[in-house]
Amino acid sequence: MSQMSIDDYTLHYTARITDPDHPTLLFIHNLVMDSTEWEGMLDRLDTSGQEINWVTYDSSGYGNSGAGSAPLTLDQLIKEALALIDHLGIRKVHLVGSGMGGNIGLEWARRYPDRLTSLTMMSPALVFRAPVYRRLMNLHFCLAEIDRNLLMKKLLADSFYLPTPEKEARFSRAFMKIPGHVLKEKIEIISDHPDVFHLSDMPGQISVPTLLMYGNHDTVFPPRLAAFFSACIPNCRWLIVPEAAHILPVDQPQLTTQFLLTFLRSKNEPLTSLPVYHQLSSHFRDVLLSSLKSAGTPQHRLQMHVMHEFSVEWNGRPVDGKWNQRGAKELLLFLIMHEGTATRETLIDHLMPDLPRARARNHLRVRINHLNQIFRDFPDPDLQNILMIGEDRLSLNAETGCDIDEFLTRLKKFPDRQQTLKEQARTFIRMLKQYDPAQFSSFKGDWIFTLTDQMENKLSDALRKLLPRLKAQHLYRLIREILQYGRLIEPYDGFCDEQLTEITEDHLI
Repeated sequence: MSQMSIDDYTLHYTARITDPDHPTLLFIHNLVMDSTEWEGMLDRLDTSGQEINWVTYDSSGYGNSGAGSAPLTLDQLIKEALALIDHLGIRKVHLVGSGMGGNIGLEWARRYPDRLTSLTMMSPALVFRAPVYRRLMNLHFCLAEIDRNLLMKKLLADSFYLPTPEKEARFSRAFMKIPGHVLKEKIEIISDHPDVFHLSDMPGQISVPTLLMYGNHDTVFPPRLAAFFSACIPNCRWLIVPEAAHILPVDQPQLTTQFLLTFLRSKNEPLTSLPVYHQLSSHFRDVLLSSLKSAGTPQHRLQMHVMHEFSVEWNGRPVDGKWNQRGAKELLLFLIMHEGTATRETLIDHLMPDLPRARARNHLRVRINHLNQIFRDFPDPDLQNILMIGEDRLSLNAETGCDIDEFLTRLKKFPDRQQTLKEQARTFIRMLKQYDPAQFSSFKGDWIFTLTDQMENKLSDALRKLLPRLKAQHLYRLIREILQYGRLIEPYDGFCDEQLTEITEDHLI
């Protein structure tokens, strides 16, 4: 394996270049494997008698490659692949991507079609449902934190139709080497670029010959839609690989190599067709894209309301339970306010800091069991299994939301400079009406007081900054209304009364 420097990390690659004039395949690996994913196919390429060059590499943070100091981005993933073929002096490649590697190739084909001879995508994500995907990835994050071996077993079940000790060993060696933050950054790239990971108008911009391959037992992405996907990409072929699941190069290396070689040997020219075919194809794409965009997605959301009447809802349905007992609502609120996950030690530090450690651990175990029982008493099995309990960490496997978090987000963005000053004042009045510290009185723990102090400090700071601007425009009616509702968050006792005294009847407009 060779290496090259790119930015502040080292990229490791393997290349077999027998003749620069021969076609060159550039392989980009899956989200959960490194370049060893391609070993079974490379062995067959080398013995196929075909005059083909090939290049594989470990993406940033994978395999033997280092990880850069900056978070991964889609631009960086494309940049490192482009830098590699420039380093090798290769002008054009046949790009072959597995899973997310196929989507990277799709974006590359859009940006740099002059550097591609063809594009092959194996099991790419071409139907991207953000809520469903976030729930699935949150599950993976939780499993990675709680039990990485358990997550690996789940991925093994999803990736291979006929698992063998050899396949499992190859997968586990690659997967266990991926740092958690690198895996998370790559997953966030998918969330940040839905146009690259969802069937949209973008595939219509692809001009290079394209091959789509899915395993007929793929449980991650639906292989039956391969024909529809191919209709949305000009000059595209599609093939279903039998007795294969998601990671084709490992699950079925022989058939996958055979299909790839057949595609490469073909002329890869668009089929001759009448204008009516193009019209029908274009109409079909429009109908398909419209239906995909308008199709609903199953909900998987836990919402907590605190700032008025307390409630917990699962997909809009109230979750009844003994929330005021055994710290259930404090525990749930803490988890939601910390992105759905926390270690046991963090929970103890914030929820019961004054207890001796051994006693605190027992108390926390009781709280966790009580919260888990509330969820298990709910009729929806998805909620029954939402709480993932590990030896060191607790996590929620769902999208979560809380009106406190939403309130803080709005407050952080205040004032909205696109609003007029009057609109800003009315927005602030609505926030003052919404804030009621009495709603937190049933919660226990110093961290709740810290949270309310944070909210009050932000409101108080916004009050101090807003009043002079309103006075400058003589908007005294709005000032009076703000001061009437602002006593709970005033910078010091009597502040609002002082301000009201300064506003005489002569100032009213």
